[in-house]
Amino acid sequence: MRSYISEPDRGRRKWKDDIDAQLAVYSNRRRTRGRRGQQLPSMRGERIERSFAHLYETGGMRRTHLRGHDNIRKRVLIHGSAFNLGLLLRTMFGRGTPRGLQRLLSLFSVLTTVVRDVLEATTALWISSAGSAARRPELLTHDLVTA
Repeated sequence: MRSYISEPDRGRRKWKDDIDAQLAVYSNRRRTRGRRGQQLPSMRGERIERSFAHLYETGGMRRTHLRGHDNIRKRVLIHGSAFNLGLLLRTMFGRGTPRGLQRLLSLFSVLTTVVRDVLEATTALWISSAGSAARRPELLTHDLVTA
C-alpha cells in the first residue's frame, strides 16, 4: 500500500542524518504530484466528504440537541449507519429507503400469492387424481404390473 498524504509547505527541511525520512517525504511528494495523486483528492471529496456534508446539512446533524459527547457520538454512529444502509439498499434494489421498498414488497407479495395459489391448485388436482385411482382397482393393479 502506498500512502498519498497531502503536505503543507513547511519551507526548506534539514535532512542531516535522516536519509530514510528524506526518502519517504520525497517519494510521497512525487506520488501526490502525479496524475493519480491529483485524482485521489477529488475521489475522496466525491465519495466521503459529500456524504458527510449530506449527513450534517440535509440530515440535520449540524444541530443536535443532545448533552454529552457520548450521546452525540452515538447519534452520529446511528445516523451514519442508516445512511450506509440506504446506500446498500439503493445499490441492491434500486430503492434507497424502506418507504421506497414498499412498492417492491407489494409486488413480492402479489408474486407470493400467485405461487401459493398455483401450488394449492396443483395439490388439489394431484389429490383428486390419486383419489380416483384408489376407487378404480384396475388402475392400481396396472401400475403395479408395469412397475
